[in-house]
Amino acid sequence: MERSRVQTVLRSPVTAAVVGGLGGLVPVGRATGVLRAVLVGAPAALVATAVAVGQRQGPDEPSPSAAAPARSPRPADAVLPAEAGLPSGAALPAAAAVLTAGVQWLALALDREAEAFLRRRGAAHPRLVIAAVSAVLTVLAARADPPGGRRAPGDLQKSG
Repeated sequence: MERSRVQTVLRSPVTAAVVGGLGGLVPVGRATGVLRAVLVGAPAALVATAVAVGQRQGPDEPSPSAAAPARSPRPADAVLPAEAGLPSGAALPAAAAVLTAGVQWLALALDREAEAFLRRRGAAHPRLVIAAVSAVLTVLAARADPPGGRRAPGDLQKSG
């Protein structure tokens, strides 16, 4: 399938750099009070909701077709979260929310400290430095991920 112009633009390194750079310009580390609570709580609530909805829907069951034999929705060697000692039921969305909130809080603290560090080092425009670093890191992350975000089964073993 040929990619459209929109897909080409959206997946280009230039677009990734612009988006990453614009995100770096926003001084989220300076947020206080309600805005800080929203920046930490909203993503946590969204993640918890997504995990809860995913749990309710269950695993995707393959649709039977004449070309492919019917397969079990769970491979024989698959390990369920409860079997692996991971939280399940209502604990899984709660754990995901707590983890997300912690990461968001850490990101805000790191942003604040990065800006303060650059100011102490004499940077006239620390947000521009942060935006440039963010743009570069976003491009590197986008280039490391194959189109569609899909990896071959053996990719993880090869990269490590």
